[in-house]
Amino acid sequence: MRTHTSDPVPFLLIKPGEKPDSVSVFDEFSVKKGSLGLLKDGEVLQKLFS
Repeated sequence: MRTHTSDPVPFLLIKPGEKPDSVSVFDEFSVKKGSLGLLKDGEVLQKLFS
């Protein structure tokens, strides 16, 4: 879209001890089906530091 939107943004989180999920494509549609799903405000930091 080449502009700012309120759409979710995919991200990759790598932590020691975390097992990978089955997502093999990194795009807005595929990552919704990953083990983290669609996170709400503040949940990214909770997952990062938990």
